[in-house]
Amino acid sequence: MVTGANAGIGLSFSHLLAKQGATVIMACRTPKKCVAAQAKIVAETKNDNVKTLTLDTSVLASVRAFAESFLALKIDKLDMLFLNAGIPYVGERVNGTLPLSKDGFEMVFATNTVGHHLLYKLLSDTIAAAKPARIVLTSSASSYDSYPYGVATDLKTLNGAEGAMLPYGQSKLSQILWAQELTRQLGDESSVFVNSFHPGAAGTEIWGKNVLIPDFVAPLIDKIKRDFMWTCDEGALTGLYLGVHAGLVDKTVRAKYFHPQTYLMDPPVLTKGAEGEKLQRKMWEFLDSLVK
Repeated sequence: MVTGANAGIGLSFSHLLAKQGATVIMACRTPKKCVAAQAKIVAETKNDNVKTLTLDTSVLASVRAFAESFLALKIDKLDMLFLNAGIPYVGERVNGTLPLSKDGFEMVFATNTVGHHLLYKLLSDTIAAAKPARIVLTSSASSYDSYPYGVATDLKTLNGAEGAMLPYGQSKLSQILWAQELTRQLGDESSVFVNSFHPGAAGTEIWGKNVLIPDFVAPLIDKIKRDFMWTCDEGALTGLYLGVHAGLVDKTVRAKYFHPQTYLMDPPVLTKGAEGEKLQRKMWEFLDSLVK
């Protein structure tokens, strides 16, 4: 299963997995775009086992509805879960505060972290049934640029924070910490392997969705994407490696953070103040309280 699957890295995950004959669930916010992407993948790969379901990770009700739809498919095990849905900076409200999701959480964190947290909890039994199972989170080098405290662990701090790209950095850092904390909870003998990765500078749609980039710069960004950035397929390779490489299970690679292409950052380079189990635990407890 791939979240945020109708564009960019997520679309590449879906296409490359389908090309190898995998059964793929594309979880997308926009049904029309998702169905179009599915049709293209099926036509190019000749793999009819590509399905679509609607998912908006910024809305908890959507996550719950998606989980119900997925479980209704009677799929007995989920071998790979790519937590890829993500948005960058989304601007500020008139009063200068950060926009909130329908559930009342800072919008970037809600989309990139909270929704994925709930999705895992709802599908954890199906994931555990696969032996082994892989969970891969699309993080970013932006994780190095978060707040001094690393990641917020209470709603007042989360919703009251300021900054342009700092919320995005916080959400990407939270994904690395999330992988570490879940791995600790599952234990060393678990058959679920959770890792995160940075796809590198790939020419995805996220560049066009960043309101910090003015319209007059768009042609330059497009040229940079064409001439200097990796393609989405190239950016997806590290995450795909974490999802399918059989040797990773033998080496018990878990709770790691990779840079492209498949370069292990061990230990991860984290924002000052983000090291240690204490923040991981507090963040997990905070996420539990948000999705309760």
